[in-house]
Amino acid sequence: MSNEARILKMKEWLHKCISEHPDCKPKAYKLPRRLVSIGSSTEPRLNLVSTQRLDFENIQYATLSYCWGSSGIPGKTTKFNKASYFEAIPV
Repeated sequence: MSNEARILKMKEWLHKCISEHPDCKPKAYKLPRRLVSIGSSTEPRLNLVSTQRLDFENIQYATLSYCWGSSGIPGKTTKFNKASYFEAIPV
């Protein structure tokens, strides 16, 4: 599966969650410090975004709550790669 196909699949899952799972929406807004942007349908890409200055009322996001595997996981944010992930996350 290509990177573009993976990103489109994630967007499909997010759309399904938003449209079919009303209980998934948070009751109160407190954003995490960082989110992963998945780009747009015409320009899919992954990168970290700081949430400090974002308008939380207009943000749609999903969370992953568990880190599977060990420390050598591709894409895992660490203190060593965090700065570069604001530009792009390799997939």
